[in-house]
Amino acid sequence: MPALTPDVAFEQVANAAAARWATRPAYVTYVARTHIEAPRVNRKQDVDRRVVVRTADDLAILKDLPNGGESFARPFPISPTFDALSYFRLNTNVNWHLQVFASTTGPFGDGQIIPITFKDPKPNENEVVVTTLRFYYPKFAPDSSDAPDGHMHLVLKALPTLTNDSGSDFYITDVVVDNATMLPLKVTYEGKDDRRFVVDYGFVGGTWIVQHAFFEQTAYGLAKISRVHYSGDVTFSDYQFSSTPPDSRLPPLATPAPATTPST
Repeated sequence: MPALTPDVAFEQVANAAAARWATRPAYVTYVARTHIEAPRVNRKQDVDRRVVVRTADDLAILKDLPNGGESFARPFPISPTFDALSYFRLNTNVNWHLQVFASTTGPFGDGQIIPITFKDPKPNENEVVVTTLRFYYPKFAPDSSDAPDGHMHLVLKALPTLTNDSGSDFYITDVVVDNATMLPLKVTYEGKDDRRFVVDYGFVGGTWIVQHAFFEQTAYGLAKISRVHYSGDVTFSDYQFSSTPPDSRLPPLATPAPATTPST
């Protein structure tokens, strides 16, 4: 692959992920196996579900396995077509019974996620264009490779243009990329309260799809006197893709999901 600066590499990866997200399958049926832990209070739980998700809005039918009940909700914690290089909000919570809840929404707490995209600069003859990111300082990690069959590894640091006066405290720290497709294989976010969110991708046939996700966070009680560190580890498998509803309770939406818009 041609030599790239870290800034340009990140832009190309984000655009490639957004393009794949825009052509995601209309419906995905899969099995999600989730392991939840809260070590401080010695609690563990495994939850296995068969999920049918309508990817235009991430509404899903979840059935507890092997013979549990069904419910309508967003997939836990993410849809398998989730684009981690996006503007989104990860909502996590743990109640007094140590039940862990997690889901993703659009950046304002509702709606669809918005993939990060960049305009491709087209310089005129004899014109030099220098590309830098407004919100992150990226660099190549020591294990990064530019071999066509290798993996590029970007390490990112959030800049003050992103962190100052921001309502967010949760930022991208690592992106591992498949050089052959320029699609992410792993995206990591980190934030305060020991918050960490990792999404691992793979390929099923020609479909770029989430295969594993992990999140953790420390929840504090009043005045931070008590605390509980909890985590969720989810493995996705047994995929089936469809352009038509596999369940009549999830008919196609009357209007399509909003299109992506380039970032500045």
